[in-house]
Amino acid sequence: MPSERSRGDRRDPARQREGVRGRGRPCHARCARGGPARRPGDRRRRAGARSGGPRTPRYPILAGPGTPLASRHGARPRDRRPARARERWRRHLRPRGRRWPPGPCAIRADHVSVTRRTLLQGAAVLAALQLAGCAPRVGEDGIRMACGERGGTYLQFGELLDAAFSDRRPGGLTVLETEGSVENLELLRSGDAELAIVLADAAADDAREKVAIGRVYQNYLQCFTLADGHVRGVDDLRGRRVSVGAPRSGAALTAGRVFDALGLTEGPDPVQVEKLKLDDAVTALVSGELDAFVWSGGLPLPAVTEVRTESPVSLVDLTAALPALRDAHPGAYVAASVPPGAYGTPAAIPSIGISNYLLARADFPDDHATALVDVLIDDADRLVPTESLGVQFLTASNLVDTPPIALHPAARRRYRERYG
Repeated sequence: MPSERSRGDRRDPARQREGVRGRGRPCHARCARGGPARRPGDRRRRAGARSGGPRTPRYPILAGPGTPLASRHGARPRDRRPARARERWRRHLRPRGRRWPPGPCAIRADHVSVTRRTLLQGAAVLAALQLAGCAPRVGEDGIRMACGERGGTYLQFGELLDAAFSDRRPGGLTVLETEGSVENLELLRSGDAELAIVLADAAADDAREKVAIGRVYQNYLQCFTLADGHVRGVDDLRGRRVSVGAPRSGAALTAGRVFDALGLTEGPDPVQVEKLKLDDAVTALVSGELDAFVWSGGLPLPAVTEVRTESPVSLVDLTAALPALRDAHPGAYVAASVPPGAYGTPAAIPSIGISNYLLARADFPDDHATALVDVLIDDADRLVPTESLGVQFLTASNLVDTPPIALHPAARRRYRERYG
């Protein structure tokens, strides 16, 4: 065991100066004046304080370029090994040809000490930058809502929703004219729209990367023909020119499934399918260039209402396809009927019903989703066109029924707060 004299020698300032002399530039101005140099891990003792051996630094030194391994393993308070043994241990750990840093105050180009506090602060800054890059955003034009064609109920609903939403959020919505559900889904995926109205059967084909704000109203699959034309039933469609809607519309998707289920696309005289936009299809039907056109929308269809006084129309019953549709796509299609007088017809016409969902991107901001739910609940009467005869889903039990699309988390919370 070392004597008191050897302990005193180790604490002697003269011996400390001899140990650090010639090792490079002093670590502090006090060292330059000949004062005692402090090694990493040493602390100034108060007068009368008991000696417990070298102490650990206040902030541990972490690994970094040029940082010796031994600087992370300083002497502990109960370390009683002789100074010579500790020095041999330190020389063993020190890389060959490299000196220890002159002191805790020194800064060299090849030796940077990183404290735990600095590391944590840097990690916090990086996390904040990452969150900022992944934060929910809306487009430069505000909240863009993909709707449908002029003359259809999608665009009509979008404009009514914009008017009601503007009372709660300055700027409201930017309503986009599109070909329909399929294009609306593409705009959601690409980030060119934050909201979209989409048919349930089209949405079910790919339920990823989108969430639902609510189920809003029901579409009716309607097959229009001239009242004085040659088409009276499904069999009369064979060999006829029939438009099924714009190429990227939900009507084209649904009509294709219906025609396949009815066998109209096979055989010696298949239906001649064309894909025209709504206005073009109405014009072609009136002029005789088309024999019929299929459309999926609310009741009545505004574009047809405008022309039926001069060119009366009738509807073709397509419900014979329902059993096959239900087997292939459970839950997507239901039996519905077009009420009498919707298009001047004296009796109700059987139809196929498909729900419409108000969808959003998965990163849609929570506060906007909450505000939209409030609009759907509190301003439901403002979202229904005055001439509408179709089924609306703006009730507690129907709004939340959006399978297989999950509700937006903020929308789900708001429905629970409002309805329990």
